[in-house]
Amino acid sequence: MEKIFNFEDRLVRFAGECIFFTRQFERLFENEYYKNQLIRSSGSASLNFGEAQGTVKNDNKQKIIFNTNDNGNYNNNFQN
Repeated sequence: MEKIFNFEDRLVRFAGECIFFTRQFERLFENEYYKNQLIRSSGSASLNFGEAQGTVKNDNKQKIIFNTNDNGNYNNNFQN
């Protein structure tokens, strides 16, 4: 297996390896539950990382500021 230095590619390969790993489990209820959880979580990690990389932009930062007024209520202020 060659080394992959791109983190997103490594996560995708990890998700695939998890699928192949879970194929060796017996068909028991407990194994099916954890097998499905492992497949979902490993695939989710790779998809979320790829989506997060597409949203990183320094020129498009927004801040949400929460202030309280005299009554104790919150006011939301959105700033670019």
